[in-house]
Amino acid sequence: MPTSADVPIAYGKPLHAASEGREDPTGTGLAFLLDSGSRSVYEFDVARGRFLGPAPTLYDAKGRLISLPGDPTIVSQNPPQDIAATRSVVVVAGGLDGTLVELDIGSAGLSAPVNIPLPPVNVRQPASFGGKVVSNAR
Repeated sequence: MPTSADVPIAYGKPLHAASEGREDPTGTGLAFLLDSGSRSVYEFDVARGRFLGPAPTLYDAKGRLISLPGDPTIVSQNPPQDIAATRSVVVVAGGLDGTLVELDIGSAGLSAPVNIPLPPVNVRQPASFGGKVVSNAR
């Protein structure tokens, strides 16, 4: 997996895609991984047998330098819960902010996420996360 030449992302700082731009897929098939922790979708190129890069590097909570599995497409501010894909579209949903985004699948891979607006809904966080009421209203 190629890694980005960018300066590593400091622990606790917002994740971002590599500045070099994502590799083009080989055109023989993509699979998608939703990573709630990084709030991102990664593209797995079936022919290469790996995720598309370059992968950003970052420091974890213990100060170790690690690499992400590939170049992330960030889809939400809160951890999303589910992903579905057809031959032409990926849809990601969930999270306390009511994330619902659509990404077109083209010859160069995923497009930028497009937010699909939902009606405002109030949700109570679990007590273990503070129990406060949050809303997807923007």
